[in-house]
Amino acid sequence: MVESKTVLDKIDDVLEDYPDLEPEQFRYICKRLRNKHDLRVQQRSQEYPEYLEPSEVKEFYQAARELNQEDHTDKYLLVARLGINTGLRVSEMTALDVRDVKDEENNLHVVEGKGSKDRTTFIDDNTINLIRSYTDHRTSGPVFKVTKRSIQNWVKRIRERFNDRTGLDKDITPHTLRHTFATMQRYKGMDIEELKVLMGHSSVKTTEIYGRMQLNPEMREKYEKTV
Repeated sequence: MVESKTVLDKIDDVLEDYPDLEPEQFRYICKRLRNKHDLRVQQRSQEYPEYLEPSEVKEFYQAARELNQEDHTDKYLLVARLGINTGLRVSEMTALDVRDVKDEENNLHVVEGKGSKDRTTFIDDNTINLIRSYTDHRTSGPVFKVTKRSIQNWVKRIRERFNDRTGLDKDITPHTLRHTFATMQRYKGMDIEELKVLMGHSSVKTTEIYGRMQLNPEMREKYEKTV
């Protein structure tokens, strides 16, 4: 097998000689070169997903509180807490009904999540109180009467305020909040099978990426203080 660099050099030569190649022609040439030189493309090892450290969770919540105060609403902090403390996807937030919140059990019934599979996750008292306040203590109906795009934009605004406050430049998305939830649970000692259920993953292979983390009692304590 030849070095990858040798084949890449050959591809560069082809591009120089034939700069107007159509995509299909370029792919065909690459395939021929790979076969001729027995080149095996190494799959990139999957990196641990982006998440928020305990101190960043506190700053993210504070950024959301500032926006709440400015806009006279509870929505920013509520979305932040639902992502970080319950691991909900944006689609699951928009589908969330007031009746899905079980105060006494501190449970949240997630209806028809990804793959149309219902599941139950836990929810803390602070987040429950935010839901009750945001919905004016309604007993039924959707928690958020908005689109997925609206919630994504709320997270974007929190991210911008967070970056302004911290001087960082983190690309925080709703999925970053979900990764933070999973990371918190692993630091608290949750095993992969249980986390799979809470995350709503159809296969444990999706959850196994969180198994690469080294459990750390000190980090567990720091995350617990953010709740």
